[in-house]
Amino acid sequence: MLAVFAIASVALASLAAAAVPPAGMRPIHPDAHLIKFGFADDQVEWISPAALELLREAHVDLTQGVDAVRAAHPELAGVSDTVINRLGNHTIRGPGFIDITGFEFVRRASFDLEARAVYPTQPTPSKYPALTSMFNSVNAAGLQSTVQTLSNGYTTRHYRSTNAAAPATWIQTQFTNAAGSANVRTIANTFNQPNVIATIPRKAGSTLDEVVILGAHLDSTVGGSTTARAPGADDGKSRSSTQRL
Repeated sequence: MLAVFAIASVALASLAAAAVPPAGMRPIHPDAHLIKFGFADDQVEWISPAALELLREAHVDLTQGVDAVRAAHPELAGVSDTVINRLGNHTIRGPGFIDITGFEFVRRASFDLEARAVYPTQPTPSKYPALTSMFNSVNAAGLQSTVQTLSNGYTTRHYRSTNAAAPATWIQTQFTNAAGSANVRTIANTFNQPNVIATIPRKAGSTLDEVVILGAHLDSTVGGSTTARAPGADDGKSRSSTQRL
């Protein structure tokens, strides 16, 4: 078995699984796409394929105002001002939306499966001597120490702050102490904060081919500011500290 521990600089939120269209919302087109354009559960909207293609592929002139853009393009009838601005602005970072068409049905089905699932009994740690030291290393004091270091040691861990690389370097040091430098590497990003990856390779001669991946994000922010105090103690750090141990 190969275990990979990765701490990423930017969280990849599972927006699709959490979003549900508001009650009464219906597609404006038989082949409409349900998109999510924000982090709140109600920031979803049905968009026709023609409108989606226009906003993402063409360069509509938003400087003339949303009403004028909508009047010039009939396919945008019924599309909100927010979505037109969000999808039509090609200068914003990221895709501007996530296509979650059909995910609300997947979400309901997953809840049904979870309710009917039969969970196995947790294994007794004493049956796995090789893991004893790992089990013993997880303790409240260690978790608290990591959270306090990452929360109090940096004003912010925003991935675009001037000191963004420092917390990643600290995480890299902790991983190196635990797994050895040969099993730890960083992946540079276009911004200041790299991703940190530690790998625990399978034992020599093992025939197991599973790969276990654990991830967390180390950045923090308050309102998008790169300088404001942002400890993030009960966010990325509680997960990162568990992973580090």
